[in-house]
Amino acid sequence: MNNSSNESLLNKKAFWSFVFLWLGWIFYFWPTLVSIYAGNQQNWVIAATWGITVLAAYLIFAMRKLVVSLLIASSQLGLLCLFLMISVYVAANVLKIQSVEQSAVILMIPALVLTVCGPAVTKTLILPLLFFLLVIPLQDSTLYSRPLITALAVGLFLFYLRHIKSRLQKQVVLAGTPPWTYQNSRWLIPTGIAFLMLMTAPWLGDNIRSFYPKSQRAITLRAPLGTKGWDGPKSVGAVAWEPVFPNASATLQAKYFSNVIADHDSVYLYSAYYHSDRSAAEMLDPRNSLYDPTLWKGSEPTTVVLPIGENDSVSVFEITLKSGSVSRLVWYWYYIAGVSTVDVSLASLLDKVRVISKYAQGSGVILVSTSYEESPEEARKRLGSFMSVMYSSLDILKRPEISYVKYNQRGK
Repeated sequence: MNNSSNESLLNKKAFWSFVFLWLGWIFYFWPTLVSIYAGNQQNWVIAATWGITVLAAYLIFAMRKLVVSLLIASSQLGLLCLFLMISVYVAANVLKIQSVEQSAVILMIPALVLTVCGPAVTKTLILPLLFFLLVIPLQDSTLYSRPLITALAVGLFLFYLRHIKSRLQKQVVLAGTPPWTYQNSRWLIPTGIAFLMLMTAPWLGDNIRSFYPKSQRAITLRAPLGTKGWDGPKSVGAVAWEPVFPNASATLQAKYFSNVIADHDSVYLYSAYYHSDRSAAEMLDPRNSLYDPTLWKGSEPTTVVLPIGENDSVSVFEITLKSGSVSRLVWYWYYIAGVSTVDVSLASLLDKVRVISKYAQGSGVILVSTSYEESPEEARKRLGSFMSVMYSSLDILKRPEISYVKYNQRGK
């Protein structure tokens, strides 16, 4: 290929389209590529993996002159192949089948070549592109024939190299400008679609629910440890102000007290959690209550914005409770998929979004309360001190399913 042809190739949309998608492929599938090229393997396996990759790249470089006279045009068939590979990748990621996941990622490269360069180029380069797949069985530590695979890779490389030289000798060089220089197919749309596919695949793999049968899940809510002058969590017996969420998947109550505050002025923490398979509407069921209405009279909820340090703030609902001469101040808020909110409309929207999520978690309510004698400001000061220290630690209550225990019930 002469210099003018080289310059023309660098000016082709297909070339830069592939470079753009290739960089996106590396970025979005970096964890999988790391597991292939820098995983927990013996040094000779890692060296063999890199060696096969270098040999495959050299074969593609050696075939560059065969591509000069080919028609280069974007292909929708490539988008279909890429979609199929991404579907396989997502399913393998969900089902934790690493070898299939790695194979799908490697096979995305031929799909990208087909998308931006078309069938003619892909047909010519298909053998070197598939040569990359030899790195996959090397990752299986239970496979005893891995040295044979390395020897097979060397043999195939020599065979492909001889085949390429044979084709180059038989190639008919056409006079004039190569036909691909006249191709000006629209690469922007297929490149954008392919990039969106690459960008979406890892998110889907991380968030689509696993395809396992219904199982019994034991969820345990754990109260955070007190810090910076707050001791706890301490156990709580039956209390008159305990919220009533009888349909919750799990509940928690604990108390914390400051080193300078008497025990009867402790801060009470309550949380009710609803499993991710359940709708947030169950949490908002009118039959659930923040207090026992037969014992307490509650005010209408108002919204309070609390500073929680580092120029950050959080919105919570505030109500006051009275029962005879006893008064309490209550702050509470909801969370959906780990996002705190006091906006019921936003909660409903988040609930719809999280339905397809695997690790987005469920929904719940968190409540903190303390008593006061003279004025609610006394309680606000105490709760504000607690929230400024403990609010970030309360995030542990929002994602209990990360470590839940699954008991498979098949066959029972």
